[in-house]
Amino acid sequence: MAGSRKHSAPEAGGRAPKKSRKNDDNGSEASDDENRGSRASGQECRGTKQPSWIAFETEMFDRVPQKCSETVATQAPRLTLEDIDRLLPETLPDTDYDQDWSRDDEAKLVKDWEEEPLRDALLDYKDKATDTVFRMCLRFYHMSPFELISEKYSLVYEGNTGRGTPPARWASGFADSLKRILVHPLWNGDINLLIMGIQYTCILNKEDRRAWRFARPSSIHPFFTVFRQVLAEWKDQNKPLEEHHEEVRKRLEARSIENTVYSAFLQSLEQTVPIAEKLPGKENATVTDDKPYSVSIRIFNYVRYALDQINYMGAPYFLPADVTVRYVLGAAPDNNPPKADLKRYMSRSLLALRRYNAKRENRVKRLGQGQGDGADPQDATTGALDNEKDATIVALRQEVGRLKSQNNEKDATIVALRQDMDQLKSLIDKMDKVLRRQE
Repeated sequence: MAGSRKHSAPEAGGRAPKKSRKNDDNGSEASDDENRGSRASGQECRGTKQPSWIAFETEMFDRVPQKCSETVATQAPRLTLEDIDRLLPETLPDTDYDQDWSRDDEAKLVKDWEEEPLRDALLDYKDKATDTVFRMCLRFYHMSPFELISEKYSLVYEGNTGRGTPPARWASGFADSLKRILVHPLWNGDINLLIMGIQYTCILNKEDRRAWRFARPSSIHPFFTVFRQVLAEWKDQNKPLEEHHEEVRKRLEARSIENTVYSAFLQSLEQTVPIAEKLPGKENATVTDDKPYSVSIRIFNYVRYALDQINYMGAPYFLPADVTVRYVLGAAPDNNPPKADLKRYMSRSLLALRRYNAKRENRVKRLGQGQGDGADPQDATTGALDNEKDATIVALRQEVGRLKSQNNEKDATIVALRQDMDQLKSLIDKMDKVLRRQE
C-alpha cells in the first residue's frame, strides 16, 4: 500500500530528481553542467577570477585530496595479508570453540560448504564494485561486506526476485550502490552509524513499527542515549519511528543540548524515503521483532540521496557522496587481498557467516527461544565484530608499524642532521684556515 509521506526521492536507478534548466545572461537555456564551469564543460568558469572561487578550487582540488590521503593512511592503514588472515582465519582458533560450537560442528560446517552446489556461483562476481567493496570493508571496518549486510546486524539482502526468499548472491549494482555510501564522513569510521542509517531507511520504507534493533554507535552524544530511552519508554505503543525521533529532538531542546548532524540526516531520510508498503502488524506470526530488515539497491540510493540533502542554511553540509568516495578510493589504492586471493577470502567470509548463524541456532536450542541473541534486542548489534580480539591485534600491529615507521624517519632525520653538521664543521674549518692565511 502506498503511503502519504511527502518526499523528494531518487528514481529507481538512483538518480536525484531532475533540476530545472537555467537561463544564462542572454536569456538562452544553459544546462547545470554548463553553469558548473570549466571543470564540467571545458569552458572558463565565470567565477574563476574571484578570490573566493580561487580559494575554493585550491581547497577542493589540492588540499582536500592531500588531507584525505593523510587521514586514510592514519585512521585506516593498509592491511597486510597477515592482518586479513587474523580477521578471516583459514582455520578456526581454539579460543572460538565453546558450549555452542564444537569441533564436530566446525567439521560438518566446512564439509557442507565444500560440497555446496552453488559455492562457485556465490564467489564468481563479475563486477569490479564487489571486489572494491570487499577490500574497502576490510580496510575501513575490519569486516567483509557480506557480514555487514547479514542477520548479524539485522540486515538481509533482498535482491530483485520478489519471491520472498532473499537470494544469497548479490545482484549486479548492489555493491556499487553500497560503495557510494560506505565511507561517508558522517559515519566517522563507526560502522554502527552506517548500520543505523540503513536500518532507519528500511523502517521508513515499510513503516515498520516493530521494536528497533538499535545499533549503538561509539558516539557519546546524548542524542543516541536519549533515543534509546525513548525507544524503551514507547515500546509496544505502535508509533512510527519519526515520532520517536521528534520526541528525542524535543527532549534535547528542553535541556538546551545542541543536536547532532546525525539527527539532520534522519530528518533528511524522513523527507526522502517513500512508504513502499506497510509491514503487516505484529499479530501476523511471520513478523517478529528479530526478523531482519530487507536491503536493496533502492535503500542504498535513499541513504545516499538523504546524505546529499543535509544542509545548513541552504549550503550543503558535506561534499556529494559520489565525490567523497572518489577521494577516498584515490587515497586508498592497491588494497589487499590481491585479485588472485580474493575468492579465497570471500569464501572464508561466507563460511564465517554460516558459522555465526549455525552457532546462534545452537545457542537458541540451549537457552530457549528468545535467549539466543541476548536479553536486550537493542544490544544485539552493539559489537562490530565477533572476532574483536583479532581486530584489536590487527589495530595494534598497525600502530606498532606506524610507530616503527616514524622512528625510522626520525633516525633518518638525525643521520641527515649529523651529516649537515659535519659539512658545516668542515666548511668552518676551511674558512678558519683561509682567515689565518690572510692574517
